[in-house]
Amino acid sequence: MPPPPPAGGPMADGDLPPPPPGGPGGGGPPPPPPARARNVKAVPGRITMTILHGRDLMKHDRATGAAKGTKIDPYLKVQLGVGKKAPKKKSPPVKNTNKNPDFGGQEMFFDVINPNALMHDGSVSFHVSVWDDNTFSDDLLGEVTFSIMDIFADKELQKWYKLSFKTTTAGIVPAGEIQLAFTFEPVMRGVLRFTCYEGKDLTSMEMFGKQDPYCQFELGDQVLRTATVDKGGRNPWFDEEVVDIWVDHENWTDDLVFRCFDEDMASDDLIGQCRFSLIPYLSSFEAAEIWVQLISSKGKAAGEVRLGMQFFPAGHLSVYVDKARKLADTDLIGKQDPYVILTLDGEVRSFRRQTNVDDDGGIAPVWEQKFDFDIVDHFQLDFDVMDRDLASEDDVIGRCSISLLEVFKLGFIDEWVPITVRSKWGRLEQRGEVKVTIDFEGPPGIAYPQLRDGMDTFDDSERRVREALAAQRRADRSEMDAELARRRGLKVSATLGVSDDFTDKEIEDAFRFIDLDKNMFIGAAEIRHVLICMGELITDEEVDEMVRMVDQDGDGQVSYDEFYKLAKDPDPSRPDFNTQVVRVKGGAKDVAGLPPPPPPPGSGAPTSGQSAAARAAEMKKKQQKKHLLQLFCSENAVRGFPGGGDVVVVVVLCCCCVVLCCVVLCCVVLCCVVLGWVGLGCCAARHRARAHTHT
Repeated sequence: MPPPPPAGGPMADGDLPPPPPGGPGGGGPPPPPPARARNVKAVPGRITMTILHGRDLMKHDRATGAAKGTKIDPYLKVQLGVGKKAPKKKSPPVKNTNKNPDFGGQEMFFDVINPNALMHDGSVSFHVSVWDDNTFSDDLLGEVTFSIMDIFADKELQKWYKLSFKTTTAGIVPAGEIQLAFTFEPVMRGVLRFTCYEGKDLTSMEMFGKQDPYCQFELGDQVLRTATVDKGGRNPWFDEEVVDIWVDHENWTDDLVFRCFDEDMASDDLIGQCRFSLIPYLSSFEAAEIWVQLISSKGKAAGEVRLGMQFFPAGHLSVYVDKARKLADTDLIGKQDPYVILTLDGEVRSFRRQTNVDDDGGIAPVWEQKFDFDIVDHFQLDFDVMDRDLASEDDVIGRCSISLLEVFKLGFIDEWVPITVRSKWGRLEQRGEVKVTIDFEGPPGIAYPQLRDGMDTFDDSERRVREALAAQRRADRSEMDAELARRRGLKVSATLGVSDDFTDKEIEDAFRFIDLDKNMFIGAAEIRHVLICMGELITDEEVDEMVRMVDQDGDGQVSYDEFYKLAKDPDPSRPDFNTQVVRVKGGAKDVAGLPPPPPPPGSGAPTSGQSAAARAAEMKKKQQKKHLLQLFCSENAVRGFPGGGDVVVVVVLCCCCVVLCCVVLCCVVLCCVVLGWVGLGCCAARHRARAHTHT
C-alpha cells in the first residue's frame, strides 16, 4: 500500500504549478485554487510515462530529514493503482549525477485492461518513488501519489510533481521535484480489417523460377492467412484480399505478428516478418495505409508489403434472461430442469452462453441472469430452452430467434418472447414464453450491424437510454393522471349537478326494454340476452361484474332505482360512484341517498318504500323459480344454464324452437300445395295435347 500523501494537499496531487526557479520556497503570487473535479471515466488503453528531469533530489537523514549529500544514482519505482496485483515498473538508474538529474526521456508503459480493478475512492492513481541505487541497500529520496484521471480525458499531460520524505521526528519534509510526461492511447474492442495490396522487393526464396508468396497474420490465438499468389515473384499483387481480426480485452495488449511466406510442396519458406502494436489503430475509425518492413530470419531486410487497415468498434449488448411461463413439460415424471442457451453468430466471432439450470423449475422457471456481449456484425440472437436430463440427452423445450435490428434502432426491448418447436408434420407449435430484456450501447455516429452489405443499419440518432426513457414515461404518466383528475373533478363538481343527458321517460323506456320478464328487475340473463342480440360476445364473468358494479343492495339484480342513478350520474366510471356528492334541488345530497325516482305509471313495481316483508316474499318466489329451472335442467340433461336468473333465456329458446317448428311445417305445407298445383297443371296440359292429336 503506498504511503499517505504529504501534508498540505498540493504536494500530493500536483495540482499547483511548478515553483519559480528560486526553489519551492521562492517568492511570487500565491498559487490559484485547485480546479473543480471533472467527471472523467476511466477506459481501457495504454499509458506511456516519460521521465524527464529531477530537481533538488538528495539523500535525507531518516530522523531529521537533513540533506546528506548531492551525488546520487537515481531511479524510479512506479505503481499504477492500489493493491497487491497493481502493476509495478522500475526504471534503469542514472549513474553519477547530481541533485538535478536528467533522465533522458526514459519511458514506461502501463496497459489499463480493467479500469475498475484499479479504481480506489473513484480515482486511478500513480505512486512514484525516487530511489538512490547503492550496492547493498537503496535509499529512498522522495515519493508522491497523485491521480491520473485527467489523462483519460486530455490524452496528454506534463508537469512537475513535488516529492516528500517521511522522517521519524520531523514529520513529512519536502524532498525535491520530478518532471513527468504522460500520454494515453485509448483502445476499443471490435474488428480490425486488413487489406493486403502488394509486395515490393521481396527476397526470393526460389533458386529457379518465381516464388508463390502469401501473407499471414497472428494475434493471440488467431492465425489467419491470405490466398497464395501463384508465380507472384518478388512484387506480388495480393488482389486486395481482406483479413478480419477480432480484437478484445484478451489480445489488444499483444503485438501483431505479420509474416510473408513462400509456399512450397514440402514446407513453406519464411520470406520475412515484422511485429508492431495495434493500439494506435484501435481508437480511429478511418481507413489508413502503411508499408510494413519485413526482416528475414537472419536479421536482414526482406522487402515490404503495403497494407490497408480500418477499425470497426464493437457495441455493448446486455441480455437479461429473467424467467419463463407456460413452458411445455417434456418430463413424464417429476418436474423438468430448464435452462437457456444464448447464441450470437458473426462472421468474425461467435458467442455462446448458458444460464444456470433451474432445478425442478417446471413450466415456470426463474433464471434472473445477465450476459454481456461485444458485437460488430451480429444481427440475430438465438434462444434454445432446454431440459437437462442426467440419463439421456437434454430435451429441447423450444427455440426462438430475436432480430437485433430493433434493438440497434431503439436501444432496448423488454418483452415476453414466444418459443416454438417444429413438429414432425412441419408445423410450428407454441411451447411457452421467455421474459427477456436487451439493452444496447454503441459509439456515437456508428451504425450497426457493421460489415453487413445490403442490410439496414441504425446509428444512435433514435437510440435512447432505458433510464431516460423510463423517467420520461413516468413524467408523461403523471401529467396524464393529473389531467384525468382535473377532468373528473369538473364532471363531479358540486356546481355541475346531476346529468341531464337522459329524461325520466327515456330512462323508463330503456329499463322496460331490458326487463324481459317485466318484474322491474334486470338480471344477468337479461343483460346477456340483450348484448348477444346486439352482436357482442361477452362472458358470464363480465356480465356478473357489470351487475356487481351497479348493484347497491347486493341482491344480484339491478332495480329501477339503481338503474335510474346510473343513468343520472355524470361520471359513473369513477371509483366512488356510490358515494359521490352532487347538488340537486334543495341542497347537496349523496347519490346513494337521492330521492327515489318517480315509479313508471301503472308498473305496480315495488318502490324504495316497499315493506321488508313484501320484498322478502318476492325474493322467495324468485328463488323458487330458480330452483325449478335448475331441477328441470338436471332432469332433462340441459347444459349451459346453471341458473341465476336464466329463466327468460330458457323461455326464449323454447319459443324460438316452437316458432322454428311452425315455420318448417308451413314450408312443408306450402311445398305440397305448390307441387299439387304443378301436378294438376301438367295433367291438364297432357290431356289437351292428346285431344289435339286425336282431332
